Amino acid sequence: MKSAKLQAAPCQAPRAEQINSKSRRPSSGTTIQWSRIKRREKNRPKPKPIPTELLEGVRSRLNDIEEAKRRVDLEARLYTKWRMGYDRDAVILDSKNSNQAMAKLNWLDRQVELQLQNEKERKENQEREIRLHEEARRHEELLLEKSKLREQQIKELRVHQEVHVKELKAREQEMNELKMYEMRLRTKKEEFEKELDQLRVYNDRRRDRIVAMHNLRRIKMLLRERSEAVRNDLKHDLQLLKRIAIDNPESNESIDYLRKKFQLQYDLEVEQQTAIETMYESEAKHNLSKWEDKWNEEALIREQQLRCLLEDRIIDFETKLMDTIQRQRDLIEVRETHIKAIESANQQLKELMSEKARDTTVVGSSNQIRELLVQKDNGAKLSDSRPSTQNSHRSSTFSSIFPFDDLSVRDLKLSERKTPDDGDGSTGTLSVPKFGRKKVAWC
Repeated sequence: MKSAKLQAAPCQAPRAEQINSKSRRPSSGTTIQWSRIKRREKNRPKPKPIPTELLEGVRSRLNDIEEAKRRVDLEARLYTKWRMGYDRDAVILDSKNSNQAMAKLNWLDRQVELQLQNEKERKENQEREIRLHEEARRHEELLLEKSKLREQQIKELRVHQEVHVKELKAREQEMNELKMYEMRLRTKKEEFEKELDQLRVYNDRRRDRIVAMHNLRRIKMLLRERSEAVRNDLKHDLQLLKRIAIDNPESNESIDYLRKKFQLQYDLEVEQQTAIETMYESEAKHNLSKWEDKWNEEALIREQQLRCLLEDRIIDFETKLMDTIQRQRDLIEVRETHIKAIESANQQLKELMSEKARDTTVVGSSNQIRELLVQKDNGAKLSDSRPSTQNSHRSSTFSSIFPFDDLSVRDLKLSERKTPDDGDGSTGTLSVPKFGRKKVAWC
């Protein structure tokens, strides 16, 4: 049947290739070719099936061959046993049993040694883990104290920084106010300097006006004009005092005194105006020089008083300007001091935050180590609670290599039960047994 299939396979392969090549070949008569190919496939003879009787005969012949081979092997073994005079398998079995007992004792010694070694390692691991836990706890306590101290320092630095920022804002506001005040002072100083210049110009004009009056024919008209000029001068001086008193609350007493004095002089001049109207020419000529001296003297006194008042006011403004400028310089130094303090606080905060980040990473790594230790401890407990895979693998391998009988195993169990008990009935600790020291090497 296989040969028929193998013979049919090469025939089918070229036909399939022909079909694929024909299907890939584009032409107008593809449908006619496909119909011809299908017709040929239907008309092709099918291979004949192999009968089951032939297969059963092949199988029976193979079984007969294996049975004959087994029979010849058994006859050869029986012949060697008869020729040698002893049973070779029995001798091998006896030596195997003795060697198995010795190997089992050695294996038990090795298991006890491994158990003692594992117990010692477990105790050392427990002590090391306890020591590591204690060190980790102390390290965490130190880190906690350090973090508390650092948080306190950060809090103090932030409060200190906020205080400096508030002071800096207050100083900046004061600086702006001082600048505005300085501008106002400079403006007022310039205004008073202009007033002083105008006062000088006005007094110069008054002197020129007094010198130009030499027409004595019209005495009464001259007196009226002179009295009106004096009243105008007094009005000008009163208005000047009013302007000076607007931004000068410190010298109100002197300004009030001068205002009252100038107002009294103005009222007297108004009364003298009525007296001039009723005065004779001779009397007016007699009073002209006397009143002129009095007017000049009063005008000179008013000029000196107003000049002194304006100069004092200008000096006061200059003093305030100097104080304001000095205060601004002091504020600049204070501002620089606050800025340096804020920068140092920022630097300390950066250092503390970086230290906090480092401590956080250290705490995270210590927590990971602790978790690993806990997992290791749990794994060790689980391994202690169940038998190790290595020992079980060894025991299974040993039992597969050396299949002990039930009697030898029972004797070994009885000997293991008797060895830990002493004469006084107390259970002793595990120790390496003193039997099975011989090393067995057999093939």
